Amino acid sequence: MAGLLVLLAIYRREPGPAELPFGVRVEDWAWLRSGWWGILGLIGLAYLTVGILVLLLGWLREWLMGSLALLIMVGSSLSVPRFVAAVRPLARSPRWGLDEV
Repeated sequence: MAGLLVLLAIYRREPGPAELPFGVRVEDWAWLRSGWWGILGLIGLAYLTVGILVLLLGWLREWLMGSLALLIMVGSSLSVPRFVAAVRPLARSPRWGLDEV
């Protein structure tokens, strides 16, 4: 119990300068900084995607690697502005029902 209280005190302290090994000084250092909680949603979405793929495809390595490659291609293509500009009118069509994309 005392160890948990010590960890809580370390976690809750204010950011400040810190001395690291090899003579490195870091300004504005804080332990476990929780700056962006959206990462938890992304991790949950990744677990949901993998769970659905495993339920649909089973544990077939070839199919799972193919779906991984497909997801990587979709993710990397969505980071290209030209591709996003080309896909956006399709998403706004009444057929898809995604008017707020």
